[in-house]
Amino acid sequence: MTLKPWHAADVPLTIKLKASQTGNALQVQNSDGDVVYAIGGTGGFKFDSLVPGTETYGSILGTGTTWVDFTTAGACGIKLLLANSSATGNFASLRIRARSDVATPTWNQNTIAGDFSASANVANYGELLGVSSYAQDNGKTQARVDHWSTAIKACTLCTATSTGSRYALVVSDYSTTKADTAQYLARFDKPAGACGIDGVFTFGNGDQFDYLARFEVTGGYLLNNDTQLRVLTPGAAVKYIQLSDVSNKLSFNSLTNPSTDAASVNGSLITAGTAGTWIAHSYSGACGIKLLLSNTHASGDFASLRIRARSNSAGPVTAGNFSASAGQNDFGNLYAVQGRAQAKAASSYTQASASNIVCGLYSCIDMAGATQAGRAWSTWIDTRTEKKAASDYLLRLSHNGTVASDGAVTVYSGGRLPLLFNFEDAVGGGFLTDADASKTTAAGAIAVATPAGTKYIVLYT
Repeated sequence: MTLKPWHAADVPLTIKLKASQTGNALQVQNSDGDVVYAIGGTGGFKFDSLVPGTETYGSILGTGTTWVDFTTAGACGIKLLLANSSATGNFASLRIRARSDVATPTWNQNTIAGDFSASANVANYGELLGVSSYAQDNGKTQARVDHWSTAIKACTLCTATSTGSRYALVVSDYSTTKADTAQYLARFDKPAGACGIDGVFTFGNGDQFDYLARFEVTGGYLLNNDTQLRVLTPGAAVKYIQLSDVSNKLSFNSLTNPSTDAASVNGSLITAGTAGTWIAHSYSGACGIKLLLSNTHASGDFASLRIRARSNSAGPVTAGNFSASAGQNDFGNLYAVQGRAQAKAASSYTQASASNIVCGLYSCIDMAGATQAGRAWSTWIDTRTEKKAASDYLLRLSHNGTVASDGAVTVYSGGRLPLLFNFEDAVGGGFLTDADASKTTAAGAIAVATPAGTKYIVLYT
């Protein structure tokens, strides 16, 4: 039997039937007797002796240059329903390999194992999916915890060196017009159903990667000297992900001026919770921010947290504004600031330097070279209490250690503190009065250590 060629230049083919239970039962040969392809006796197709032509519509299988029209719902050109019963190896319904035998190809010469394209031929066409992949369990349970179900797996398997680039997956958009509703390179979706999932991404073997992501070009979503990523959240609200410009450092160097942003009163750099919605904690000893930083340098002042606030106007400026407030009746102890200097561990550390200082709270005014017509206080303790507590003082000094200390207060003046106290006003009924203070009966004294020895402030009844 001789087949009619598709084109006049094609070589006619001859089909020979061979009565054999093994080997090739149906062969297709050219005029020279070469087997072009064959149907094996076991049902396999073989194209071992194929000599490809110059056509681009399929040298082995093809429908020519004419599209074959299907009108049945759910129709397909090729359908394979193949089952696997082997417990080892990788079974594939369709296994395709493409090999590059070109030593110095042009820049746009690609070797592609599977080239798929879904194209439109009418206006208002249906959804176009270049590839649609499913991993289905068909209602069967799986007890192995190391089992994977993966709809698409992309993998590079290279063992030789390369001066070029390697990507397991490349997603590109060559469109010349933009869709009105939305156009992105990828979309991740979980339709509403019976169950949720753990997340969008999971990264394995993180120690094998130098970077989580690489941005090749500045601009677009990468803003402000490569320190911010711009994202769009529900409600068309633009948000920003802050990036560090130094290894292990978070930088806000390129933050724009938030003076016109009313929301900046809740934090222009970092915000946690809102005035109406606090982030609740229920674990003992919990905290919002915890830094465990150590220092090995012998000079300079190391700080786990260093905050500076600068005044560029007549308004008040506060470097650190802390407030511990109540949220219910019978609330716990409130401490706006707790300062603690610790020199102990599982075994207490010793300190041999007589000049060493351990200070729980240090306050300092630094006005070198500046003039100040107003007032300067290194520490200001104030109360705005409207109802007196059972025990109510502005300052409390306590000792909860196990050994006696030298005293409650020590003062170093260097000859520059002419007064111990300055009482700004005298109020009747207070501890300071201008009334006659002729006290006659001594009833104790307060010991004061001075450079000339111990002195006493006498107390009277």
